[in-house]
Amino acid sequence: MAEPILELRQIKKSFDDTPVLNGVSLSVERGEFLTILGPSGCGKTTTLRVIAGLTQPDEGAVLLAGRDVTALPPEKRSVNTVFQNYALFPHMTVEKNIAYGLNLRKIPRAEQKEIVKRMLSLVALEGYERRMPSQLSGGQRQRVAIARAVALKPDILLLDEPLGALDLKLRRTMQSELKRIQSEVGISFVYITHDQEEALNMSDRIALMNGGRFEQIGAPEEVYERPGTRFAALFMGESALFEGTVLEASSGLCRVETPEGEVLAALMPGVEPGFPAAVSVHSERITLSTVPRPGYTLRGRVTERRYTGSTVRAEVTLSRGMTMTVQAMGALSALPEPGTTVYPWWLPESATSIPGRAEK
Repeated sequence: MAEPILELRQIKKSFDDTPVLNGVSLSVERGEFLTILGPSGCGKTTTLRVIAGLTQPDEGAVLLAGRDVTALPPEKRSVNTVFQNYALFPHMTVEKNIAYGLNLRKIPRAEQKEIVKRMLSLVALEGYERRMPSQLSGGQRQRVAIARAVALKPDILLLDEPLGALDLKLRRTMQSELKRIQSEVGISFVYITHDQEEALNMSDRIALMNGGRFEQIGAPEEVYERPGTRFAALFMGESALFEGTVLEASSGLCRVETPEGEVLAALMPGVEPGFPAAVSVHSERITLSTVPRPGYTLRGRVTERRYTGSTVRAEVTLSRGMTMTVQAMGALSALPEPGTTVYPWWLPESATSIPGRAEK
């Protein structure tokens, strides 16, 4: 197997005696688009700064292409960073912004011009060479920042929430553009975001972070469909989480008794009869029936129903007081009216089981 382009080995970092990174380990393959996803304050940006050399870890090692660079300053690492605020030089044209790093490396002028031309083509900004940053839209400025970073051919490009300042439509357009650019140049991207949609749309793998640790690392579909922890289940999408005890486990399925009733889910490693487990199911996978379904003994009442355009949402209060959200495509008629008694259920394979008891 090829050597990873980046390895983090048991990175620890504290600020004012407050732990921020708690033994973080991660590897990134050559040409991979990996996203570090998590809520504010979970340690994402500190991880990025450690990779870039902007923050020195208290413990652990950073390896680039098998070489220990933990003690090296940023300029000695083959790593570039794109920030949310773009950090373009306002007094320089687009061409000079892109060529800035090439100038510092004393690359010949003729070669610089050829590289700048290729970068402008890469980010679809041909003809913008003479424009100033103030004459560009937010999306165009972001493209210039990316072109400037990629021009130096780093081993890794770090992107710290680079689309956060853009509106929703432009953000979605730039997601596609970033993935296209990454595929064309073949550079490993490490992308930082708290936005699940960005992570799911662009990534080869997602490293889900919480409290200075990685909760789960895997392909987008794996992290979304098969969350490995309770945090992952509640953070990825909108889910109902049922705590209970496993009654049966066989043929890839398990039956779990919860305070609200019995439910079914896909059987995951570590889930065994007689032991505690949680069942997680996404709100769009739940069906509201007006009659009980085999294997499920949940019962509740629809308390609210809302039309949101692309979906319809219903709030359901179960018999023991737990509330859950259900989503469906279509008009309001897709879900029962408020006041209706319902029996929630889902295809067992669309839910996942998580072993162990919830932490208090």
